[in-house]
Amino acid sequence: MKEVEVLIGILLIVTGAMIFETDHGVFGALFGLMLLGAGAFLYLFAVDTLDESKNKGGRKKKQDDPLEYL
Repeated sequence: MKEVEVLIGILLIVTGAMIFETDHGVFGALFGLMLLGAGAFLYLFAVDTLDESKNKGGRKKKQDDPLEYL
């Protein structure tokens, strides 16, 4: 499901960039930047949560690991 969010984020980034680059005036530029920002936020959020979910199944740390704070 996170892969779908990543793809939607990429599509929003591309669409926002295309709208921003065309000559639709100030409102078109603002709408393009809004789509661009929303796509970047969604992409980064999805990639971050995807990365964390993959690391959960990894090696478990010992409770008394002295280097855990590093």
